[in-house]
Amino acid sequence: MRWNREIVGLSIISHPLAVIESRDGETDIQFALPMNSHVSFRYQLFAKASSSSEFSNATKLKQFVIQQTKNKIISFNLFFPFKGQFKIMFYAGNETLNWICSYIINCTKAKTNCQPLPNTSSNDGFGPGRLTTEKGLLALSHQSGVILTSTGQVEVRFRMEKGLVELLHHLHSNSYTDDQLENYCVHRIVNEEVIISVNLPSSGDYTLDIFAKLAIVDSTSYDFNCSYLIRCTKPGISNPPFATTYDKKFGLRPEKMKAVSKKGLKFKPDDPYIITDSGEVAIEIESEPSIKFHGQLELNSKNNEMERIDGHVFYERTNNLGKLLLTLPYSGFYTLVVFAGDKRNSGNLTEVFNYLINCTTAHADLIKYPLTYTDWTEDYVLFEPRQGLLPNDEEIDFSVSVPGAHSVYVINEEHEKLCDLVKSPDGSDTWEGIVNTGKIPGDLYLVVKKSKDENAMIALKFEVLTKEDTAKLLQGVNNVRDSDDQDQKRLKDKQRQLMKQEQEREVKLQQQLKDMELEKEDGIYIPFLQIGL
Repeated sequence: MRWNREIVGLSIISHPLAVIESRDGETDIQFALPMNSHVSFRYQLFAKASSSSEFSNATKLKQFVIQQTKNKIISFNLFFPFKGQFKIMFYAGNETLNWICSYIINCTKAKTNCQPLPNTSSNDGFGPGRLTTEKGLLALSHQSGVILTSTGQVEVRFRMEKGLVELLHHLHSNSYTDDQLENYCVHRIVNEEVIISVNLPSSGDYTLDIFAKLAIVDSTSYDFNCSYLIRCTKPGISNPPFATTYDKKFGLRPEKMKAVSKKGLKFKPDDPYIITDSGEVAIEIESEPSIKFHGQLELNSKNNEMERIDGHVFYERTNNLGKLLLTLPYSGFYTLVVFAGDKRNSGNLTEVFNYLINCTTAHADLIKYPLTYTDWTEDYVLFEPRQGLLPNDEEIDFSVSVPGAHSVYVINEEHEKLCDLVKSPDGSDTWEGIVNTGKIPGDLYLVVKKSKDENAMIALKFEVLTKEDTAKLLQGVNNVRDSDDQDQKRLKDKQRQLMKQEQEREVKLQQQLKDMELEKEDGIYIPFLQIGL
């Protein structure tokens, strides 16, 4: 066969003759690439028209070729949707592409169940290549372009060797639109690695297009980086979409931390993807004492919308170590967005870390924490009750550490004082007391007064329910998400009714309290109530 030898070191591995016979609708053509050289390859594939001896360009035939490079071997896997005669022409070069060789392929039988590949933005086939290296990305998990999976779950890992790299990625399929696949692919940064996680909604072929830019050097535009072909042939798989953020990115957000001191700031776990079957998660945060934190938890619902889950995040701090405590009542994917700011000024809280949490088992009986208000500071510690839902007509022990307080007490939503907590005689900052929750369901508030002349401020809110309603919520809240039978529908209606009653009580209380304001911090609305008692 004719062969252009201008590219030194390039050689044919698979087919030295110009004519290839394919009896099963498929063939592989391979070349050995020169060492220490980034050679670009292109091809043109033609199908012979039945009514002519000439070849007509069939542009859609590109979707029937898998091009990938591994260990300096570039391969072209051709599979034909119909029988006939085909011609493929190869071009290669470093800066200028030159014709290399051509083949005639006689296909006597079409490939069984032959389907075109999904669209891709790549012109260099599948897998990492020259463009990947230019961005300082080293492929750790998948050096070749085809990924086979039996579960439909894939992680693609790169090491960042030129500093922080920002990514965009798109998943394509012939069975779904790009919009339908939007939340089935996310990425996270762990130390010097960037990890792309993919959940395939069903079996089949998918292409993953990755775009990248260097955070320090590049402009706002992203350049195409590489593409992978992901294949899942096992029938019957079904994976849910991820809970996600606006840019599908999880981990540390250094680009948003201008107003936050990074000195000594550490998150544990540092991997933002957490899998739990217990429904309980603890996030440890080391930081300077001047930094305040807030956690916002959201759940990816069955209609693929993010819904905020209040009362299941509680923050407490001891010296330089803070903890975000999470209880996850439902199975599924959650996002935890950690916000931070300097508590010495009134600046906005800013997003500093995002976690993706996969709760594999539901736990409806996990506690719901009391709602924290702005005046629940990081110096305070709640000993009991830790549960935010309290039964009615019960004696409840309250114990809380409030340094520097003049008085601490509990009121109901009617503005009536139920109990003055008593400061411990041992000289500590602990305040204790026994509160009767009363026969009528409603809300209780822990109130702190810093000095005799200052207004009292609400720090915590507890919900008081009947014992029957409390038991139903603890036993049935999870089943509401997983069953549509009539009993569970009634329970769900009851939950909505309780939520409505809570909202009405909140409105009533807000009308009674003085000097109410709502403080907005960078998109997070934190209740800020001031009462003159």
